[in-house]
Amino acid sequence: MTFEDPSEVKNPRNLYTSFADLVKDVEINKKIKYNQLILFTGKVGELTYKKKVTTFGRLRVSQIIKADIDSIQGVLKAPLDRIDGGSAARLMVFLQQYPDFVERVNELQKYCLKLVSKAGVVQFDFESLYANTNTVTYEEIKKIANDPKLSDPQKVLMMTEKYKKYIDEIKSEFSDELKDDIKYANRIKLDSLVDIVAPAFIMSGVKEKPLINDSSLYSGMTNKAYVDHAVENRSLQSLKVSGVPKSGLILIGHYKPGELLGNPVRII
Repeated sequence: MTFEDPSEVKNPRNLYTSFADLVKDVEINKKIKYNQLILFTGKVGELTYKKKVTTFGRLRVSQIIKADIDSIQGVLKAPLDRIDGGSAARLMVFLQQYPDFVERVNELQKYCLKLVSKAGVVQFDFESLYANTNTVTYEEIKKIANDPKLSDPQKVLMMTEKYKKYIDEIKSEFSDELKDDIKYANRIKLDSLVDIVAPAFIMSGVKEKPLINDSSLYSGMTNKAYVDHAVENRSLQSLKVSGVPKSGLILIGHYKPGELLGNPVRII
């Protein structure tokens, strides 16, 4: 979570000595928010605090997991650090040591779902996902792909090197705010977003002809790009099938056709 007013980290305006009063002001009176910084002294479940700068949300999480979220070694990089996907995963590892691990996680999940319902889920809009893909590097890749003087192996080497540079250029187009959201959510990778907006570099067909698409999933795939992808996927499927060993019962010996028919075979 992010704080309502980060400037209050050093000097919170709201002071509480009773967790019950704090719950009342947050849940019923709506005087303060879940992520508003407070100075708390008192008991929360089995935990005792003295002049602790925290939030109601962090105290509630600590109450559920029966440990102060800011003091668990290895979960957060620093006290009051944002709880993101990575720290949540480390928290799950920490909780696995307790016999009531499942109960703690279930209660924590219910609480987190409640917060998500209150805050709402923010999706990336098209403007945030926009990146300029029609760059000089892209044009250079297309020239290599269409150069009749180059062999396919030569094109593969040259296009692979250029495409790496091209992908880095696209990544730099995304805003730092978007990159932070992706990092904290820990649900989607930046590479996955690049795959959506960037024209793909594929090896089409059995002969692995190098191609660069003229469209993307973001802009809408052209008929040619769709066919190229279909051919590539079929080629990949063929490779996967060839790599899977055949399975089944192998009978060692010589039998005439139909000799085993009607005679049950018992496999022990």
